[in-house]
Amino acid sequence: MKRRLSLGQDTRELSEKLMAEKSAADGMTDAQPEDQSLSEEYQHRNLAVHLLNQQLNDPVKSSHDSVLATILLLCHYRMVESGIAKFHTQFAGVKKILAIRRRSQQYAPSRDSAWMEAIFTYFDAISASINDREAQLTGFFEPRGLRS
Repeated sequence: MKRRLSLGQDTRELSEKLMAEKSAADGMTDAQPEDQSLSEEYQHRNLAVHLLNQQLNDPVKSSHDSVLATILLLCHYRMVESGIAKFHTQFAGVKKILAIRRRSQQYAPSRDSAWMEAIFTYFDAISASINDREAQLTGFFEPRGLRS
């Protein structure tokens, strides 16, 4: 069974999509998974989506590095499921979250967040070349001070 996680255009849309995913997954709990490992996979993924949704609903927590890291891991999960060619749908939400983080003066990029932004940009470039489109994550690496 395929699972879909497409990041939305803004935090509200992303939150709504995550809640829809969680509701759909909760509905599947009545059905018995094929094996124990698949059941555990659903539980861990649903927990990650639920906790991410809670952080996205908090204006302070939504700009924390852990949110970006969680989205990166969920995007990796999606990429493993469907391949990088279909991964371009994830980037609209990632772009919006990165833009929100950039606008906030309180959150100067840390080394970790700069590394995660580089990974997102790398995956976007690969997806763009496979799908014959322009990259969506551009202009995120302007010189700025990094905090440790």
